[in-house]
Amino acid sequence: MTNPPFTLPYTFSDVLSQYEQGENKLSQELDILFVEKCIKALDASAGGEIYIVLPEGLLNLSSYISFREWLLNKCYLTLVVSLPEGAFIPFGKSVSKTCILGLRKKNDSNSNKPEYVYLCSPKEIGYECGKSSYKIKEKNDLPVFLKSSAEYFDGIRKTENEGEYGWIPQDEIASYRIDANFLLNKIDLDRLTKSFQNLQRLDRICKFKHESFTPNASTSYFYLEIPDISSTTGVISNIRYLPGSEIGNSFYIASGGDLAYCRINPRKNRVFIIPEEVKDVLISKEAYILEIIDNDFIKSKYVLAAILQSDLVRSQLVRLATGSSSSRARVQEDDFLKAVFVPIPDKKTQSEIHHKMRQILKNYWLTSQCFLKEFVMCQNKLLSNINIEHLRSI
Repeated sequence: MTNPPFTLPYTFSDVLSQYEQGENKLSQELDILFVEKCIKALDASAGGEIYIVLPEGLLNLSSYISFREWLLNKCYLTLVVSLPEGAFIPFGKSVSKTCILGLRKKNDSNSNKPEYVYLCSPKEIGYECGKSSYKIKEKNDLPVFLKSSAEYFDGIRKTENEGEYGWIPQDEIASYRIDANFLLNKIDLDRLTKSFQNLQRLDRICKFKHESFTPNASTSYFYLEIPDISSTTGVISNIRYLPGSEIGNSFYIASGGDLAYCRINPRKNRVFIIPEEVKDVLISKEAYILEIIDNDFIKSKYVLAAILQSDLVRSQLVRLATGSSSSRARVQEDDFLKAVFVPIPDKKTQSEIHHKMRQILKNYWLTSQCFLKEFVMCQNKLLSNINIEHLRSI
């Protein structure tokens, strides 16, 4: 193969995008090779398009960015549909999170460029997902999507099942991520910008404060597991004191007062602050420990915690999550800091939230600890073999 000509300066990704995905490589995934074969078979001069089901990871995982660069060099997007988890379990038991991708092969003059890309994220598709047997359901977002695709409209629309759909300009498509949920988030950002006078990206407010720690098997530590955190309010009832031999070997170490966000299954919305009464605690690396940086927007971790728990931020985080199922979906580090935008309340509102959040979290922790100790005492009087370290929450 003759190396294609390119003009310096160039990046490594620029070079990758000029090579076919199956050539000049020792190995390549079958999904990618199949896409390449299909694109080669298209006749751009005849308006060649393809609509194909693919693993969604090809569209949103950083490990496939060179594939997306190559793909966007060859084609325009016309459609991206993010299918629900388990959509193909009734048909071959495939657990992969999948999507439908529409592509139009570019002609020599790039004159066949569609102005917009249609995006859909259904919640219901006419049958039960995740079940081994096929069972029809009346709820189905797909007919709504099909009907609405006939004409362009602004913003994001929702079905009665909370499925989302909308149009995004072709010029806003970039190789970083091309999955429907990420692109719907970009559309929603326009609405947020119009709704709030001050909207800031998270990396302008906070950064990660991650300190890895390997516990000694014979030493005891305060240990907080993700299930010990309320999935609705983020409150913590108890932090157990356990020997290292019982808790594993790879954690972050946090301090009392630290703010953290659980990146796994963002629908649970676990935003929490370690009780200030606890000195050091080990937590799972599924949590991002956050530190507020010097900024002119938000100074209080209690205010930031409340904002991260809000519906408008939670919806962004849910769309950004990647993974094979909702329960294992994760918000990646770059997406959390660089793709999430938060509203900045005025100073009076921030002051009210700060004092209220700090007080209610402190009160809850002290009350729950008192409750657990008294509960254990009562059970011990009845000869129950129980101590507070056995109790994960109220």
